[in-house]
Amino acid sequence: MSNAIVSINSSGSGGGIYVEEGAPLLRLLSILNNSGGGYGGGICIINSSVKIEYVKVSNNKLAGEGETAGGGIYLE
Repeated sequence: MSNAIVSINSSGSGGGIYVEEGAPLLRLLSILNNSGGGYGGGICIINSSVKIEYVKVSNNKLAGEGETAGGGIYLE
């Protein structure tokens, strides 16, 4: 994924981008104002080899109750 704005999205985890068992290139992105319920308000990456180049992650949040982690980026 490249040259994009990912903004004002919500999800259980990875409000902006969710990657599980993948190897994408995230390049020239703005990940802004997203909300995740548990892990990764902006980006959630699980068991993956992600390459990140020139990515702005700003003003993302977690909205879930209980166990939460990674308002901007969550890596597992």
